[in-house]
Amino acid sequence: MSCSRLLSLTLFFTSTLVPAGFASDVTVLKTWIQAQGEINSLTGCFSQERKLKVLRKTLVAPGRFWYQAPDRFRWDIGDPARSVAIQNADKLTVIDLEKGKAQVSGAEPDSSRMAAYLQMSFPRDWESFQRQFRVLSVDRTGNVFLARLEPLDAGAARGVRGISFEIDAESFATLAFVLDLKDGSEMRTSFSGVQRDVPVPRSTFDVSLEGLRVKEKGI
Repeated sequence: MSCSRLLSLTLFFTSTLVPAGFASDVTVLKTWIQAQGEINSLTGCFSQERKLKVLRKTLVAPGRFWYQAPDRFRWDIGDPARSVAIQNADKLTVIDLEKGKAQVSGAEPDSSRMAAYLQMSFPRDWESFQRQFRVLSVDRTGNVFLARLEPLDAGAARGVRGISFEIDAESFATLAFVLDLKDGSEMRTSFSGVQRDVPVPRSTFDVSLEGLRVKEKGI
């Protein structure tokens, strides 16, 4: 059976077995995913806000990101950057510049959490999205869809109760995502100044580990 035929049957049976309203949720999410799947590259800024139960003050960190379809992603946190995460095909490199160390991970399930966070903002196909998430609800407020999901992937779900995406209702661009963590804290990542399909030099995803303490995992 072809993948397209299987997907059609899956969507049909799903629409008959879930509560009323889910069909519209599927339509919104499929349109969103289709929009992400048409992206060749992205670059922009983000703001990461962390709310901890033990602190009254919200921790805020700026950052920049670069994405090249289908599997290259760079995520710099801080200005200047204090940590860098680069996914290059099936290899993930996370660098802590303040501590002078780095971890290079393969595609093992227990090392996929960070990679999942980097990629989950820009899902590229509905079939893999269904394997990663259970849809809890999709609501609209003004010009923004709010999709509440439960991560199914073992790496992404570790320590995470749920994740919400904020999606522009006209362009279907990802505006933000929020991680609801099991320790009671919350992490919100909001995107700004995003440029689509601009040239991203391949060197952006190259990284030197010279002078760093390097730990390899799953390679």
